[in-house]
Formats: sequence, structure tokens, C-alpha cells
Amino acid sequence: MTIGRHDETVSIGGGRELQHRPRIGIRGQLTGILIGAAGGLSVNILSSDYRYRAVLAALALAAILSGTGWIRRLPPRAPLARHSTSVLLGLALAAVIATLVAPRSWTGPAAFTVVGLVTAAVLIATDLITVVLLLSGTGCVGLGVQCMGLGIAGLADGLIVQGALVFGTGAAVTTWGLAALRRSLPLALLGLTGGGLLTAAFGIDVMIHFSHVEGLVLIALGIGLIAAEVAVLKGARRAVGLVGASLAIAQLVAGVAGLHRGDVALGALDIALGTALMVAGVGVFFNSRATAGAAVVGTGLGMGGLGLISLLHNQILSAATYTIVAAAGVSAGVMLLHRSELIERMRRGAAALTREPNPPRRGRRASRVTLSDMDESDETGQ
Repeated sequence: MTIGRHDETVSIGGGRELQHRPRIGIRGQLTGILIGAAGGLSVNILSSDYRYRAVLAALALAAILSGTGWIRRLPPRAPLARHSTSVLLGLALAAVIATLVAPRSWTGPAAFTVVGLVTAAVLIATDLITVVLLLSGTGCVGLGVQCMGLGIAGLADGLIVQGALVFGTGAAVTTWGLAALRRSLPLALLGLTGGGLLTAAFGIDVMIHFSHVEGLVLIALGIGLIAAEVAVLKGARRAVGLVGASLAIAQLVAGVAGLHRGDVALGALDIALGTALMVAGVGVFFNSRATAGAAVVGTGLGMGGLGLISLLHNQILSAATYTIVAAAGVSAGVMLLHRSELIERMRRGAAALTREPNPPRRGRRASRVTLSDMDESDETGQ
């Protein structure tokens, strides 16, 4: 039996060995007690503040985890495994559309339903690219449907031009989302072209009737989308980076304008998003996946900030949609970082901090000196 910090192996006869785990020290026991106490207090607070909703959320999460785990273990060609993602995303889209005609009190439950269905679809996916496409597509469809709802409301209030432009922009964004979900390049090109033209036209209307700065920003955004489409079709990587940097400048201008009119939170967030987009453009221009990946992660976190602002303004469905888009951005950034091998290098560096360093290697010259010294000592002894 070996006594030490590692596992102990004791022979009990018959060729069998019994393995003992080391005992947990007093610090480990205290850590476990404190973590358990924190978990119990959290459950108590949630049950007091949210009551049955917290119970339903916990049950829904458990059902999602167990159900998706079971589906992932099915054969890939099984009908349930092949069509489950499409069914879940279809139900999520139906829930988003239902919020346009349902009473306002249904918005909260519908938003949580959308998030749950999209989470289940993502957990069924087997690769990171599919996760990014699912999240980005679903988020764009959600944002597009909400824009279409705002356009319909504008048309009902008599704002014909503004309502039509907002509705068209929402339809273009919805087309982007469907293109990502179906992996269809023609749909993506249609959405980019229509979205760019409608955004530029909406910017002209905003510049004439409301604000010159916001109008110019929207015009620049629309032109940038069309330019990005052309650059992608031509395969001009540096041009894509320049377009991204140009869009970042427009975003920074929008942030400064927001700070000027007193909207500190949204203005600061726009500046942060513009900075991340600028870094992403630089990364694409210089073909640096690590730089572009880190910037895309930052953009995703910025979209999460928009979701938090929407939640504070009691815009539940917008918060859920921005959260889904944020998850897509973070996933895409992590994928780029993984392809740049930055994560692997960080992992090796962290592992090196937890093990003993290798003994220093002696050079050839040092070895020769040592051998000559040994020969001299042998001759002296003789």
C-alpha cells in the first residue's frame, strides 16, 4: 500500500485490488458546505420571488437537457433525429409571430418559450458551425418579425412611408435568418441587397424628417451592406475588412450621437459595438483569426448588453431575441479563436502552470566539459 497524495491501491487477495481515494481535507469540506449553502439560499430566494415560475423554469430546463440528450443518442438517420430541429425552430417562429396578435400579457411566456425551443435545437446540434447558423438565423428571424410588426403598427397609424420601410427592412432581416437556417446563398444575397437598399432609403427619410446624424448613419449602414455583399462575391478579403471598419465608424458616430442626446447606456454600448466591429475589420483585413474572433466575441457581448437594456425597459421579446443573437456572436467568435489555435495555446499555458517544470537540459559544450573533467579525475586517481 502506497501512502501519499495520490490514490492508494490495497491488495485484498485473489489478485484483486481495492482503490482508495484520498480523504478530503478540512478546506475541501468547508468549500463543499459553503457551496451547498449558497445553492440552498439561491433556491430559497428564487422560490420566494418567482414562486411557481421558478419551479416551471427548473422543470423546463431539466426536460430540455434530458430530451435533447436522448435525441442525440438516436441514430442520425432516424426520423425524430432528422426533423426535431426543424420542428423546434418552427414552433419558436410560431411563438414569435403569435406575439404580434396576442395580448401584451402573453409576451413574457412567449419569449421564454422561444428561448427554450431555440436552446433545445442548439443542444441537439452536433457541430459548432451548425450552432452558429441556428442561433444567428433564429435571432435574425426574431428581429425581422419584430420590425415587421413595428412597420404594420406604423401603417395603421398613418405613417405610410416609414411603416413600409420598416416593414421591408424587417422582411429583409427575416430573409437573412432563413438563409442562415437553410444555408441558402441566393436567399442571403436577396436579403443583403434588399436590406441595404431599404436601410439606405429609411436613412434618407430619417435625415429629412427627424435627425441628420441618425439618417446618415443608416445610409452608411445600407451602403456598407451592399458593399460587403459585393466584396464577398468577389472574394476580396481586404475589401470585407475595410467595409467592416467603415460600418464601425458609422456605429461609433451613432454612439456619440446617443451620448449627446443624453442616452448614456445606449450610446456607450454603441461605441463599444463600434470598437469591436472596428477590431474585427482589422482582423479580417490582416487575415488574423485570433483578432477577428476576439472582436466577434466582443460584438456578441455587446448584443447581450442590448438585450439587457431591452429587459430593463420591459421589452421581453426583444431581450430574448438579442440574447439569441449574442449567443450566435459569441459562438462564432469562439469558432474563429479555436481555428486560430489560440484557445489551444492558452490551454497548454494553463496546464504548464499546474505541473512541475521540466529539468533544464545541458548543452553539448557542458557535457564535453564534464566528460573531460571525469577523465582528468580518473588519471589523477591512477
